[in-house]
Amino acid sequence: MAESLVSRVVFKLSELLSQEEFILTLHGRQLHDELSWIRDELLSMKCFLKDAEAKGRRDDDQLVRDWVENVIRVAFEAEDTIDNFLFKIKPHRQLQGFTACINRS
Repeated sequence: MAESLVSRVVFKLSELLSQEEFILTLHGRQLHDELSWIRDELLSMKCFLKDAEAKGRRDDDQLVRDWVENVIRVAFEAEDTIDNFLFKIKPHRQLQGFTACINRS
């Protein structure tokens, strides 16, 4: 579960980062760099989760369980933040598309 959650968040971030021109125009280089950093950190966490699963997480390993729970919490928070950001910028993205259509006419 945790690994698929992190994968989903990484995918959303990658999709958002693929619109680099839009992000840079609207929010600048700092936001782009921070989103890249978050994506990279989540990829590291995904590697940890894969390793923990491969080693057969034991119920008596409290440290690993705590880490997994923290990774899940952080991934959910990141996903909520990304979704809120996408919701807030949606009008700007639609306007940009509308403006582009008018300019082509």
